[in-house]
Amino acid sequence: MCMGKYDVTVVRVSKTEFELSDGRVIPHIVELDEVPTPEEFQDIYDCWKEILLAEIGLDESKRETAKCC
Repeated sequence: MCMGKYDVTVVRVSKTEFELSDGRVIPHIVELDEVPTPEEFQDIYDCWKEILLAEIGLDESKRETAKCC
């Protein structure tokens, strides 16, 4: 599990997309073979969000610790 949570939560996950608590629906890059629970996918979402924010320089302090997936 990644350090720190973000202000949106995953409310729905399907094979082709996921929905966040703010209403955004985001397609998966590839169709999933197995659909995780929203709680399981939340961990994945938080982790990748942390990694991406560190990589684009929005949080330099987490760049080295963002390898949590």
